[in-house]
Amino acid sequence: MKQALFAFLMFLIATYGCNTQKEVKMNVFLTQGVMSGEPTDKSIILQSRLTATDTLVNGDVPGISGIGRFEIADNEQFENSRLSSWLTAEEENDYILKCSFDKLSPATEYFNRLH
Repeated sequence: MKQALFAFLMFLIATYGCNTQKEVKMNVFLTQGVMSGEPTDKSIILQSRLTATDTLVNGDVPGISGIGRFEIADNEQFENSRLSSWLTAEEENDYILKCSFDKLSPATEYFNRLH
């Protein structure tokens, strides 16, 4: 009996796959861009607010929950870049993603982006 059940389960997996994740497509905008602040000679804070639209709605840009991570590099090609951990934007933080990068080189131009 166990062998028959096992064979049947293997048939189902082979036929239909075992991916239980559903693909969810959401429109997330960076209407307010990526901001940098509190720079020192060796560190910077990056932040961005995830928004549900790219336009004003009743005089405001509504936020939206989501995840993202920042990337920083000393070149436009982002070669040898550094990534933050994955961050979560939630309503209690006004949908803001924020992180700090340290161990930067003084007098160096840096480029950043959000994924």
